[in-house]
Amino acid sequence: MEELYKAIEEKIKASGYPRKISGEEFTMTSAIRSMGKRTEAMCCFPSLMMM
Repeated sequence: MEELYKAIEEKIKASGYPRKISGEEFTMTSAIRSMGKRTEAMCCFPSLMMM
């Protein structure tokens, strides 16, 4: 996992992000945000679960 976090940090730095970033923190934040979006979609469209 450490290699994955390091690769994420390098990609973010290469894109021009000026601050220090943790690959692990970025991954966790992204996962939490995506889980929230999935939950919202299921709440708004419960009938989609049946399809």
